[in-house]
Amino acid sequence: FTHASMLSLGIVLLVVAIIFGDYQGSRVSIGGTTAAVSDIVTLTNSTETIASGLYDSFRSPSGTPYQVPAGKTLYIVTWAGAPRDSTYTDTLLTIGYGSAATSTSVTIPAGNVQLTALTAIPNISARHPTWLAIPTGRYPWVRVVGGTWNIEAIGILR
Repeated sequence: FTHASMLSLGIVLLVVAIIFGDYQGSRVSIGGTTAAVSDIVTLTNSTETIASGLYDSFRSPSGTPYQVPAGKTLYIVTWAGAPRDSTYTDTLLTIGYGSAATSTSVTIPAGNVQLTALTAIPNISARHPTWLAIPTGRYPWVRVVGGTWNIEAIGILR
């Protein structure tokens, strides 16, 4: 995956439909969950790569820290990672949320809540179905330890 690939919602929805489910006009089925196209949120990290040890709030659209809208919960239903170097061993990828946005920082985000952690194998891009709930008003983030990665996610607003 490249950072630029996440900028086109049309491409993302096509990939989602092919890989995870069916495109049905104004609705998409992702891993058995059907949602209106307008409720799909594509997320990417703030730069092309996240270096080891840094927290980074997801962006949507690119460049804008994503905050879950009032009265909604964002469910991250799938996320993917692509390693950007080959000089590391296993990498720990973590997703969580905070009460403030962060941008490639070693500082733990304010109001930090860690939702999941996964060890990724070097040199292998990975796609992970999941169901992570990010509450209203919060900023989802990703942290990488042990490598340099590009992380992308797809969420559904409910």
